[in-house]
Amino acid sequence: MATIIQYGLHSALKHSMAQAAYPGHVVYTERQLYYELCRTLQPFVGLKHHQAAGMLALGMLPAVLAQRVPQRAAQLAIANTLITGALWLTRTIPYTRTLPLSYARFADLLRTYRETCGQPQGLLMPEVPATFGATVSAPDIGAYGVARVLICQDQSIKHMLLTNRLHMELSCIILHVDEVLPLPSMLYAMLDRTADAQVCVLHDASAAGFALVTQLREEMVLPSHVSVRAIGLRPTHARQIHLFATHDCNGLLQQRWPSYLSSREASWLEAGWSAEIAALRPVQLLRALRRILLDLTPSPLRLPDLSQDRDIGFMSWPNTSIST
Repeated sequence: MATIIQYGLHSALKHSMAQAAYPGHVVYTERQLYYELCRTLQPFVGLKHHQAAGMLALGMLPAVLAQRVPQRAAQLAIANTLITGALWLTRTIPYTRTLPLSYARFADLLRTYRETCGQPQGLLMPEVPATFGATVSAPDIGAYGVARVLICQDQSIKHMLLTNRLHMELSCIILHVDEVLPLPSMLYAMLDRTADAQVCVLHDASAAGFALVTQLREEMVLPSHVSVRAIGLRPTHARQIHLFATHDCNGLLQQRWPSYLSSREASWLEAGWSAEIAALRPVQLLRALRRILLDLTPSPLRLPDLSQDRDIGFMSWPNTSIST
């Protein structure tokens, strides 16, 4: 029996590696792989709004088509409605998900995998921490300005973002918190040269994460026009998107939380719950940072207007008024 369980966990780990790198060979950390394995072992069951609407419409089809057994069709429609409603509520109602596997068990699985199959493709090796000045390759970079600086609470997340070339795509500097306390003079000058520069903090939904934001705002010396913006996780995010969360049974003493946290979020933190940035899917994290740092807003949905669209683009409809 133990052999069967071990084989199943090994297969789940291989599947999780493929999911963590999807799509396009995304590079990921060990902690991100751990949460991906938890999602594989305990998949989330729920329906989005459009999926629920489709299932409801499909469930009403037998009632519309049935002529001889309307009672049976009505029973099927009611059952489909109840199941769809339950699945929709599962996704809609916010709640906290607990971890199905300990990190120590995951570490044993990963070590066994490395012994038999080698280093997993896409999994980052631990990085030796480096300072901002040591990572600067161009000596004249300090003569330019910088519009965005992203400060990460987790060293491995910083390494993951840099390896996925997010700093090149967004034209920003990605640093760990230890590299900005104190703020390097070169980085101060680069921020001072940019009128709309911003410093963003990527933190966990935890007491340590919110304390980090407060510490940076109090201790980091920035130009007068630059402020610190918290873009990390909040308890409401973790519950709304159903992230796996860790729990400290001892809880926390009541303390002064940021004003933007609700009383329910403060109670969640004081109960000992916390959610890591690593609990997000790697591609989900990359897409969210692109949207936030570039201030991208999704375009509103609209019905196609053929009277306008036929005159736009190289696939325009032929103009019948032009004689050949």
